[in-house]
Amino acid sequence: MHKPPKLATKFFLWASGQAQNEDLLGDLQELFEDKLEAEGQFKAQLYYWLEVIKLSFSYALRKRKKDRSFSNYYSGQKLNTMIFSYIKISIRNIKKQKLFTALNVFGLALGMSVALLCLAMVSDLKQFDRFHKDSEDIYRITTELNTSGDRNHFASSPPALAELLRTSSQQVTESAVINDHFFPTIK
Repeated sequence: MHKPPKLATKFFLWASGQAQNEDLLGDLQELFEDKLEAEGQFKAQLYYWLEVIKLSFSYALRKRKKDRSFSNYYSGQKLNTMIFSYIKISIRNIKKQKLFTALNVFGLALGMSVALLCLAMVSDLKQFDRFHKDSEDIYRITTELNTSGDRNHFASSPPALAELLRTSSQQVTESAVINDHFFPTIK
């Protein structure tokens, strides 16, 4: 059993690089076997060398190497065709279903604007009093009222509490009263 020239096969493998070439090698081997039966070993080897050289510089192998240079699953032409097809289908759907498209676009715009507004508000609330020099030492005192089992939280405290904390606690260095319209007594 005669085999094709190893050097020619190695040259073809080197020339094809990472391109998928198993089918081409199989075709070359079949041609070699047919020539071997019909015309003898010398002519079959010569024919094999000529086919390897022609195939190594062919457009088909260059295209396979180009497609293979990205990955197994990527082909630039296929990707461009797919994206163009998606755009074409989208334009057709927009033309056919104008009301549905307008509702979707309006809903998307409204949803995005509300989401951005909420994000801006939360961001602003998280930065409350961060512009002060000692912002980590600033506290806000709130009020919690328990009346007949109900708990109510208020974002305020009596103005007299500031004076009481300043005089009785060593940890409070300064206090600010925002609204001092009433002065209850604190126990």
